[in-house]
Amino acid sequence: VAGLADETWTSDEWLVNQAWDRSLLQTLYADRCVAMILQTLRQQQTLDQTLLIVTADHGMCFVPGASLREPVAETLPDLLPVPLLIKLPGQQRGSVTDRNAEITDILPTIADVIGLESDPAWAGSSLLTDEVRARKTLLGPHPSILAPDFPRRFEHTQRLQRVFGAGGAGDRIGRLAAIPGLAGRRVDEFAVLESAVRAVIAPGVVGQHVPPTPTSPGSSFTASLLHGKLLAGTDRATGFEQPVWLAVAVSGRIVATTRTSTDPRWNRVWTAYVPESEVPEAVQPVELYEVPDPAAPRELRRIPYESLAADELWELLDPGPRFH
Repeated sequence: VAGLADETWTSDEWLVNQAWDRSLLQTLYADRCVAMILQTLRQQQTLDQTLLIVTADHGMCFVPGASLREPVAETLPDLLPVPLLIKLPGQQRGSVTDRNAEITDILPTIADVIGLESDPAWAGSSLLTDEVRARKTLLGPHPSILAPDFPRRFEHTQRLQRVFGAGGAGDRIGRLAAIPGLAGRRVDEFAVLESAVRAVIAPGVVGQHVPPTPTSPGSSFTASLLHGKLLAGTDRATGFEQPVWLAVAVSGRIVATTRTSTDPRWNRVWTAYVPESEVPEAVQPVELYEVPDPAAPRELRRIPYESLAADELWELLDPGPRFH
C-alpha cells in the first residue's frame, strides 16, 4: 500500500486518507454482500428462523505516522470499534446500543439463542442478559485493560466525518479530491501544454473488463486504482518541487485529482482512484496532467508516461510492502 512501510503510516495525510478511502470501499462491498445474504434468506422464506451475526476481528488505524494495527493509546479509537450486528430468530424490532461487548461474547450468545448451557470455561457471556461487562480486555503484544468509555473513543468517528462527510449521497467515499471542482470538467476547457516531467503508472488503463495479467491471473477484472511515480524530465534532470498536483482524465474528461506525496520517503509517488461511476465498460488508457495552479486551475500540462505492471513499478519505489 502506498504510504505504508513496516506497518507504519507515512506522515502524509493525503496518502493515508486515500488508503482509508479504499478500506471504506471494501466495507461497502461487504455491506452489499450482507444485503445479498438477507435477500436470499427472504426469498427462501427462512429469514425469520435465522440467527445472523456479522462482526470483525479488529479495525485498522488510518492516522498519519501511526501504526496500522498495534494497540496503543493513539490507535485504540480506530482498532477497538468493530461491527457487531445480531439478528435473532423471530425478531420483530431492532435497536442500537453502545453497551460494552467483546467477540468472546458471541459464542455464549449463540448458545443462549439455541438453548445450550454455557460452558464455565468460556471467557464471554451472552449479550441477551442484562449483565454488562465493566471493562475491556485487550490481548496481544501490549495487553491492557481499560474502561469501555475511554476518553478518546470517538476520535475515529469525528475524523471519519471530517474527511468523508456524515454519510448519505453527499459523502466523499470513493470521491476524495485533491483539487475540488475539477472532476467532471473537460480537458479542452483548459489551455493544454506539455509537461517537463514524465511518469510511470500501474496499470495505466481503466475499464470494467481488463484481461488477466501475470500479476492478476484468473478472470478479467475492473481496473480503477492507479499507482504512479513521476520522473524528472530531460530539462529538469535534478528533480522538481513537491508536491505536484495531478489530474487524471479518461476520453478527455477529468475523473480524479491527486498529488504526489509530501513525505521524502515516498518522494514523487502518487495514487488515484477512479470512481465506479466513471469507469468505462471498455478498457481505455488514462490521460495524466500536471496542474500548475491548483488554487485557480486554468492550465493543464500533459505528462507522458509508461504503463507498467505493479511488480515492475514496485522496483522504482522505496519503502513499504507491495501494492494491494
